[in-house]
Amino acid sequence: MPDADTSQRSRLIRTWVVALLAAVPCALLFTGYVKDDAYIAFRYARNLVDGLGPVFNAGEHVEGYTDFLWVMLAALVHPFDPGDGSVVLAVARVVGVGSAVALAAATTSIARLLGARGSPLAEAWALVAGVVVAVHPAVAVWSMSGLEPVPFAALVAWSVERALAGRVHAALWLGVTAALLRPEGHAVLGFAALLSFLYMFERDGLVASLARMARALALPVALLALYHAGRYAWFGTLVPNTYRVKSCAGHAWYEGFEAVVTAASIGAGPGLLLAGAFAVGVLRRRAVLLLVAFGLSFFAYLWWVGGDEMRYGRLVIGAWPLLTASGAAAFVGVSGFLPRQRTGRIVAAALVAIVALCGVGAGLAGQVGLVPTLSNYQARMDASQRAMGDYLQSRLPAGSLVAYQDMGMCPYAARDLRFLDTVGLVSIEVADIRDREGVRLTGDEAGGPRASHEARERFKSGLRDLLFARRPEAIALQAELPEDQAPDLLARAHELTVSELTPLFGGDFSAGIGADPRLASGYRLDRVFPRPKRLILVVFLRNDVAGAR
Repeated sequence: MPDADTSQRSRLIRTWVVALLAAVPCALLFTGYVKDDAYIAFRYARNLVDGLGPVFNAGEHVEGYTDFLWVMLAALVHPFDPGDGSVVLAVARVVGVGSAVALAAATTSIARLLGARGSPLAEAWALVAGVVVAVHPAVAVWSMSGLEPVPFAALVAWSVERALAGRVHAALWLGVTAALLRPEGHAVLGFAALLSFLYMFERDGLVASLARMARALALPVALLALYHAGRYAWFGTLVPNTYRVKSCAGHAWYEGFEAVVTAASIGAGPGLLLAGAFAVGVLRRRAVLLLVAFGLSFFAYLWWVGGDEMRYGRLVIGAWPLLTASGAAAFVGVSGFLPRQRTGRIVAAALVAIVALCGVGAGLAGQVGLVPTLSNYQARMDASQRAMGDYLQSRLPAGSLVAYQDMGMCPYAARDLRFLDTVGLVSIEVADIRDREGVRLTGDEAGGPRASHEARERFKSGLRDLLFARRPEAIALQAELPEDQAPDLLARAHELTVSELTPLFGGDFSAGIGADPRLASGYRLDRVFPRPKRLILVVFLRNDVAGAR
């Protein structure tokens, strides 16, 4: 018994040390990256701490986030923040990197539970599975982003791991935590319940298993029901406003398929998908089939919603530990058919080394490809989005309305101002126009290019009518610069005239606002904020707005 305890402790230490050594250095490559949308959750959290409740704009009950627990975490930290979000971001990153370590450790543990245990070779496969997940570019990037994708994926993996280990209560509570962190977590809870029920059914039979599962689910489901009752009481709906803006609900098949291909192609993704399929074919076990199917459901969800504008494989990170662990267990099974003589052992060890090199190499290559793009992303955002928010905060009276398309760092910096979100994430009125015209962020519900174009034009027209009817004190637009002209235009940014800027407001999010005669007649060019490499943020003030407060 002491030997078994020592072996278990050694295995545990080895799992977490390897996960730590693999995940942390990769994450640190992206210290210069923060996703602007993290500051949406941070603004909700700050308003909650300030006594306004979970709102983006004071008095407007709009659920513009899909990460409730992330907002609560930010709210706990906000009292210790100096006001610029730096402490909140630091804590979010620590949780993100810690979750990357936990994700890798869970992958190794799942691989062992599926059969990668009992010999040094099997242990090597289990550890390799964890390392390959840890170095996946999506894990490294999103662990430093300030957002919740990696913590959510870690909850997915550990909920599955606990269910496979027969720890029913732990699996279900981890599933509930995932559901409180992201809406997709409800599926995690359901899957953990299924795995746990199957585990109990094999041991206790149908009736006893149903009774035990009902008892185990009672408190987690009650907590979840209480949460949704509170959401409905506050927001008046069970569907987040973000879902109305983003989800194409199965109508944008082509855009969704493109997003799936892109997400699956990052790092070792294609190899991990093949590993999952290999596991199903080789092991032919119910648990493996269920894990692979659930892993693929993340891609099905991405396809169904029509894509993800945040990119970098955010919505499918939870699939990688399930597919990778299943593949590792399959390779262990195949290795068992090799001769036990020295030649067989060499071949088995070489197979481990080759797979490890390919998986880790693909992950590192993907990271290297992203570093030049993302290494100074936060600095560019600070110099443009945050600078514009600071300027608007000092320029406009408290309570002034600003129309803008990015609800992250700029609104967070302009804490005393209200914002009309022209995308619609935190605006019910804009989301209503999207519903009316069937226009979503990544695709359209209309069939055919012509119908889609007409629907988008109607949406833009409706958005412009709403915006100018609301008469915001300021309108901020993004000028998208042609690649060949960008260096010159950025150098002359503060000298550009309205006539030079107007043709550059061509992006979908600008919705034709820059060319609308109501902008020219009612607003004046006030300030520009260059954002290398190809953007200029432009502030227009209403003609009757006076000087700085």
